[in-house]
Amino acid sequence: MALWLVAVVVAAAAGVVPSGVAGAGSNNTISGTVSAEGGGPLVGIDVRLYAWPSGSVVGVRTSDVSGGYSFAGLADGAYRVKFSDQVAGAWVTEFHAGASSLATASDVVVSGGAATVIDAALTPAGSISGVVTDHDTGLPLAGMQVRLFREPGRVVVAQRFTAADGSYAFANPGSGTYRVRFLDPGATYLTEFWDDKPYYSQAGDLV
Repeated sequence: MALWLVAVVVAAAAGVVPSGVAGAGSNNTISGTVSAEGGGPLVGIDVRLYAWPSGSVVGVRTSDVSGGYSFAGLADGAYRVKFSDQVAGAWVTEFHAGASSLATASDVVVSGGAATVIDAALTPAGSISGVVTDHDTGLPLAGMQVRLFREPGRVVVAQRFTAADGSYAFANPGSGTYRVRFLDPGATYLTEFWDDKPYYSQAGDLV
């Protein structure tokens, strides 16, 4: 017998909206607001400031109830900013100007007492989820092993067992290419891969 999968993949795209205002003096500030893309402010987001090009961490802040954060007393120079949800992982990590890594992030250059505003609009983290059912009856199957692999290399990322309603979910697996395997520990049903394939080499990619 075969297993059917209904998978929902939410692609994670990120965007950061910067603006800057320069002032007088040498006591520079980088501050801003972290919000949900198209929504309200986000509290509890980890905001990390790096000196560049050294890459050393200058300071760490957590966004407040209004989504705000601030780094004051900064020396003249170039900095890079990272925004991440360290608690729930519900939001995609990003760097200033929508970059996905510190190496590719845009510089925030301050001097002469600049007060620079760097706002971030975070997108919800992607997920891979679905329901496993009996091919013939359409009834949900509980206790099925669902294993998530990352390509290339067939790297095992995580494993779940379906709930009573046949559902499973992998929250925020990160960007990349994935494949999913479905296995019945009781060996009543045939093992298969998404998208209804018998072998790993034939499995459909989830990007």
